[in-house]
Formats: sequence, C-alpha cells, structure tokens
Amino acid sequence: MLSMTQIAIANAVLCAGDFLRSQEKGPLTSKEYLKRWAVPQMAAVDGIDAVIGKHNLDALVAPTTDPAYPTDWSMGSLHGRRRVDYPAVAGYPHITVPAGDVFGLPVGVSFFGFAWSEPG
Repeated sequence: MLSMTQIAIANAVLCAGDFLRSQEKGPLTSKEYLKRWAVPQMAAVDGIDAVIGKHNLDALVAPTTDPAYPTDWSMGSLHGRRRVDYPAVAGYPHITVPAGDVFGLPVGVSFFGFAWSEPG
C-alpha cells in the first residue's frame, strides 16, 4: 500500500512531465495553438451565445456525457461524447451535477451560461 506522501510524489512527477511536454509544443501565441483555440471560441460565440441570446435564456442545460458504461476489459474503455468540452475550453461558467443513473451507472447534467456571467 502506498502512503499519501508516495502518492503525492508520484502525482507531482506525472504533472511535471505533462508540464514539460506542454512546453515543448511552443508558446500560447503559436499559430498552431491559436488555430486550435479558434474552434471552441467560435463554437461558444456562434453557438452558446447565439442560442442564449436569441431565446433570452439564463443558461443552457445538457447531459454532461453519454451515460457511463461498464469497462470492457478486453477492448478497453471507449470515451462517450462530451457535450461540455467547448464551453469549458472557451471559459464559460459551467457546473455539472449528478442527475441519477441509467442501468445503475451515473449520469450528470451540465449547466452553462454566457461568458463572464458568473457573480464576481
């Protein structure tokens, strides 16, 4: 069994590796980074802002992901569709809450609103 200190050290080493690998990709001002950043920004402004504004809403509600599924030990786990990536990456206020279960596996519901609309 690992101690909390050993776990903390292992996590720090993993995070440091992630940080170093991210630094190798270049600055946040690189053309590649800005091109990738444009997609969630466009989805947020042309999608989330447009829908909320057109219908005079306070927030949007969506399933966080597809329902959870049992792990397939021979094929590995497949990731379900996530409906919250764009608002999260674009910096929109977002909260996920438990919503129950499907066949005994958890599901969540996400709420997100206009950028900068959360209380200061």
